[in-house]
Amino acid sequence: MISAFHMELTLRLLAALTGGAVIGLERTFHGRPAGFRTHALVCLGSALLMAYGTMAPNPPDAAVSSRIAQGVMTGIGFLGAGVIFKEGLSVHGLTTAASVWVTAGLGLLLGAGFWYASAVGLVFTYLTLAVLRWAEDRMPHQVYVHQTLKFTRESAASSDAVRALLRELGFHPGRIKQRLDSATGLLEYRVTAYTFRPGAMEALAARLLALPGLIGFSLDPTDE
Repeated sequence: MISAFHMELTLRLLAALTGGAVIGLERTFHGRPAGFRTHALVCLGSALLMAYGTMAPNPPDAAVSSRIAQGVMTGIGFLGAGVIFKEGLSVHGLTTAASVWVTAGLGLLLGAGFWYASAVGLVFTYLTLAVLRWAEDRMPHQVYVHQTLKFTRESAASSDAVRALLRELGFHPGRIKQRLDSATGLLEYRVTAYTFRPGAMEALAARLLALPGLIGFSLDPTDE
């Protein structure tokens, strides 16, 4: 017959596995690199370690349990760093790394048997990832776009004309840097501009495609 101790231990670990899976499902749904299984394992592993610190037949003192928690939360940073990557001037994966870190904390709470705090933490984490995403997408915010425009030397637009075009489309341009490539004879403009206007980057791309003398461009928005 299963003892009350083993029932309690199993319940804590099952709750940790379920809680991590719930958070991981949201990440998997949005195609993030650390998803369902990763979050479930992080939460379960944290709960296992904390259960050892609080439920062992001869449990260590409180200082050891505290060091277990500190070790887990420090070590999980290495796993979180694995999902962060830089693409151009944008950094991706920060939210997923944060969710992995929070999931480890949730596992520690579940392993220690703090049911109410764990439940509240799970609900708030899921709401942050799912509901606040919806709100964030609808909030007005600045979108920064790093732009590189390449013109033929003979028919290049002036920097004032480029600045005027950006302002017409709702951008606020910074200083325009100019570079002439002696090997190809191309004049290159580089500028960072921000906008609050939805769809401004798509409108800019359409206008640039029809701009005389422009033979190439890149638009690199900065985001998470």
